[in-house]
Amino acid sequence: MQRSKQLLDPHQLTVFFTVIFFVVFFTNDVVFSAGKSLYQRLGGKEAIIKVVEKFTSNQLADKRLNKYYESTDIKARRGHLVDLICEATGGP
Repeated sequence: MQRSKQLLDPHQLTVFFTVIFFVVFFTNDVVFSAGKSLYQRLGGKEAIIKVVEKFTSNQLADKRLNKYYESTDIKARRGHLVDLICEATGGP
């Protein structure tokens, strides 16, 4: 039996679910934020960098996932995730 082609590769799924997590989890307090952007409420770029570093470290430590990142430039990937989350949450 032939396997169907995946709609998204593991890297795209990671980015997708990371963005969804931040948007859903942190937008519940929009009414009470007194005009602050989600980016500001998250703690800015420094806080986002820490979350992305922890997230990607957990992925690399997981034997089920780390095989997908063997040929990946992790430093560049982390930078792209940080940029994506900053942009998606209203930051610079």
